Amino acid sequence: PAWKDERIWISLGKLGFSAAVAAAASKHGDSLSRQPSSKTPLTAARTLLEAWDLKKKSSEHIAVDSEDDALNPADEHLKNRFVQHIMLKSAEEEMDGVHLRPIPGLAGVDFLDPGVLARSMTYVFSPVIERLREAGYEEGVDLDAAPYDWRFAPGLMQQRDQYFDRLAAQLEGLDPRGEGVILLGHSMGNKVISYFLKFAAEKRGRAWL
Repeated sequence: PAWKDERIWISLGKLGFSAAVAAAASKHGDSLSRQPSSKTPLTAARTLLEAWDLKKKSSEHIAVDSEDDALNPADEHLKNRFVQHIMLKSAEEEMDGVHLRPIPGLAGVDFLDPGVLARSMTYVFSPVIERLREAGYEEGVDLDAAPYDWRFAPGLMQQRDQYFDRLAAQLEGLDPRGEGVILLGHSMGNKVISYFLKFAAEKRGRAWL
């Protein structure tokens, strides 16, 4: 599939479910487009990933946008290809020919699938982001996100991508006057924050914290 540089995590269209979702939307009216209730718990989702390099050439892309998608044999192929891209060859290595990285910024933590049909069912931090924006926070000024590759241990995240060094620099950019920042984590992200605080204390000193 032609997924290079594209967002593929739980993207129903990319996985060949376009027709099935469209049918569901037609059957249930506008219920899929409504904003989630305040009583609905945040989806226990992980970081969104995007594909940089793929095993297959883009010329081998299988189109799945026809009205017969729901029964198209290509659907199973796409689902299998998706699993193959997400899985690891070992605890420290991706599959041959695959290179995934987190989608940067708020776009990496708002929805699993930002599409019109699926966004209300796949929100993660979107409600929090919207409330912060209403309170006056601006992306890139005093509001940002640091998506991470949940498939790897924290130490490997630093080794392969300098994740925690980049996170420290990101926080400094958000706090030029040294007034401090608030770190907000979700699910396993709280473990990542805990690791980062220990990392920063050891590498930059407690005064930096």
